[in-house]
Amino acid sequence: MSRSGSIRSLRRALSGKIDLPTICPQPLVIG
Repeated sequence: MSRSGSIRSLRRALSGKIDLPTICPQPLVIG
């Protein structure tokens, strides 16, 4: 499984939702 792809998508969504860096590559931020 390629998490990099997920992170990229999440990072984009987070960019608009919250101002968080890519230090926590986990799907719990959008939980």
